[in-house]
Amino acid sequence: MSPSHTIDLRGSTGRGVQHLLFWSASVVVLTFFFAYEPRPVWSDWVYTLLFHLSLWWAVYWNLFFLIPRWLQHGRYALYALGVLAVGLSAIWINQTTFRFWSDHLFPGYYFISYYEWRDLALFVLIYLSLTTLLKLSKAWFQLNQQRQRLREVERERLDAELSALRSQINPHFFFNSLNSLYSLSLDRDERVPAALLQLSQNMRYVLYESNTPLVELRHELAYLR
Repeated sequence: MSPSHTIDLRGSTGRGVQHLLFWSASVVVLTFFFAYEPRPVWSDWVYTLLFHLSLWWAVYWNLFFLIPRWLQHGRYALYALGVLAVGLSAIWINQTTFRFWSDHLFPGYYFISYYEWRDLALFVLIYLSLTTLLKLSKAWFQLNQQRQRLREVERERLDAELSALRSQINPHFFFNSLNSLYSLSLDRDERVPAALLQLSQNMRYVLYESNTPLVELRHELAYLR
């Protein structure tokens, strides 16, 4: 599949696809659950769609209002009251849908609600719990990804600063060392051969060993000495 046809599940389109898949699976499962026959008929599908009106109301109030405004800010008492209010309103919407709205939406059918308020409350609680867990799990994974990315950016910044520091220090160090050796050589100092050997070892360390991810401590100490 080409990049132009891929779907970013983190964007608005990807979230829409996720919601569509979730509700499509929900409609299919509940249709077979509500149906009297092994193979659902058209009226079973219509009944399930009407039943989902109250579930959609409860779930999206929870996802877009209750969770971001109260639950994620630690206001648990307000969140619990909000869930109670949304649950009661969802039960009312379900009963009102089958008592009044279904006759206007589908005049050729006669629908009644098969469930009492306790059963409806259980349905709402299950959907609220499931979608809350999904949203919090997704938020947790996204937070971990952001933290990982921040750690990578910080590590890249430190590496860049260290490289810049090395590029500034090493030339000055080597030029100063060469000037010192030159002065010693003019005086025919006996320390010149040992100093040249030490300088070559330091250059070898900087060029071939210090840029590796891990450096042995004894090598680093030897270089500092």
